[in-house]
Amino acid sequence: MKKLMLLRIRLLANYLSNLPNLSSATLVFNDTPFNDFSSLSRTINTNWSLLSQDGRLSINPLMVPQSFFGQVLPDDFVDAGFSFTALHWLQHMPSSFEPSDVARYADEDLVSFLSARHREIRPKGTLTLCIPCHGQIGVDPAVACLQASIRSLASTYHLDPSFTVRLPLYFRIMEEILASINAEPGKWVVKSHVTVPIMHPSWSPAVLGNGGADMAARVRYASGITGFTTAACSRFLTDELGAFPKKRDLDEPALRSGVLAEATFLEDLSACFKDEFLRSYITEEEECPLLEYGHIWVDAALDDGPQSGTDQDIGHGRQGEAQKSQDPDCPRPAERWIGYQPLEQEGKYNASNRTTGGSNARSKTSTPVEEMPHGGDAGSVEEGAGRAIQNPKHKHKMPIF
Repeated sequence: MKKLMLLRIRLLANYLSNLPNLSSATLVFNDTPFNDFSSLSRTINTNWSLLSQDGRLSINPLMVPQSFFGQVLPDDFVDAGFSFTALHWLQHMPSSFEPSDVARYADEDLVSFLSARHREIRPKGTLTLCIPCHGQIGVDPAVACLQASIRSLASTYHLDPSFTVRLPLYFRIMEEILASINAEPGKWVVKSHVTVPIMHPSWSPAVLGNGGADMAARVRYASGITGFTTAACSRFLTDELGAFPKKRDLDEPALRSGVLAEATFLEDLSACFKDEFLRSYITEEEECPLLEYGHIWVDAALDDGPQSGTDQDIGHGRQGEAQKSQDPDCPRPAERWIGYQPLEQEGKYNASNRTTGGSNARSKTSTPVEEMPHGGDAGSVEEGAGRAIQNPKHKHKMPIF
């Protein structure tokens, strides 16, 4: 998870570097209260010179530990917002896991999310969505290992070995996303969208062990998957009071008070998960599975006329399964993350950064920039990067992530 935070910071820094007239920026990091905001604050502090462009910018970071399915900032507060690998999580644990019911919950959640962002974003501000869908393998191996880990820990912790891991996840296909965006007429019009395959950041070519497994690389990969999965999913193993399972037959004062319960359980869960992942999916004899997600990028604008721009997919089938592009000039999936260009600048993106989670930002600029023509093209990016959802209701200055 720390690596993902660092990648988000690098994306922010890359975006800020493309705004030479900017003098200050307020960066708002929004996620649920379960997010590790302490690690995020340390990552921001460690990379302060990168964000501030070596002191050129005055940076004001804010953190909002609230659900992003409702409004979290004042009206017309945000110039540019990004949501990365967050909207596949549902707002609540479904009461029914029938596919049609979960699809309906997901649609309602995305409509609520977009409605809140429409109020927060300033006129002509931007919103970029990156929504995971099923890739070559997806999350199934991780869920299977989590289930096996719970069974293994049931003899040590107060866990029901028959407990079934259910996660409030839904991986949409493109048509479902477009339907949610168009659910409230007059707010958003999709101008372009694309589906791309993206590898987990812990993956490297050495993991595949061509001609002989590189077990050190595979262990690093397993460690990355372990940290990612336990950080994202462990909260669904808590009781109604938010407490993790406690060890059986132990009566030390620290355990009775719950001081060590969380750390001990998470440490044991992580160790068990990593062993299970190594045993089940990473061996000397078998090819290591590539934990790959498809990611859907969406580019849209305020409903103010005919659509423009591209409207393409780089291959996607049912369940949003992403296919690799056959274009020899297309960047490799691990490189195909947006390096955002500002609204007023033309040019292609720098595909060297990637991120997750959601961020919003407000900006102040010392020098006004020329207004983008109403309903016009706001710039260009290469394939693999959904540029923005625009909300150009009135004039404004320079947008900032």
